[in-house]
Amino acid sequence: MIKRIISLAVVVTALGALVPATAQASAGQVLKLRKGLTITLPYAWKVRGKGDFVYVVAGKCKKLHEPGCHQFSIYGPKGIAVGDELFEPYTGESPYYPATDVQPCPLNAKWSYGGGVKLLTSGYRAIGKGHKAQYRAWRITCVANDSSKVRATFVQREWLLPKSKILIVDKFSTAGLSKVLTNAVWR
Repeated sequence: MIKRIISLAVVVTALGALVPATAQASAGQVLKLRKGLTITLPYAWKVRGKGDFVYVVAGKCKKLHEPGCHQFSIYGPKGIAVGDELFEPYTGESPYYPATDVQPCPLNAKWSYGGGVKLLTSGYRAIGKGHKAQYRAWRITCVANDSSKVRATFVQREWLLPKSKILIVDKFSTAGLSKVLTNAVWR
């Protein structure tokens, strides 16, 4: 009886070692990106776009890119090349903002970006094993379109992998995104 229990424990332990790889493949939809980066998304998240402009809808959304559409973006080299104001290349010195004019606030169409930007956090975060992204979190203000009164703030999180030329931008503090990126796999 003791031999059976020990044998069973060995089998369970051996199977347990396989669970992370197997669980990742069955836990959600697999999204393969540049340079061998593979992330597993919850089934409820919907992928739109392709190539250098991938958008993941992770919540309520009537229309992609419209205020209130809870999404995050994954950019390749072409998206990074136009990611700063006036469509200059994104450097991380300011938030990702590919525009020449005032943009609608992602929280409400009746508001616009208000110019109030503050860097909250800067450092490195793991994206999969052995890869560190340059991470920044910015607090950005939104003002009423008919006045300069601040109506809301939001945090825009950005992960940049400069060697792989991948940039992830999240304006909605998407729950679970950090864990999805930490659990990414490089092939």
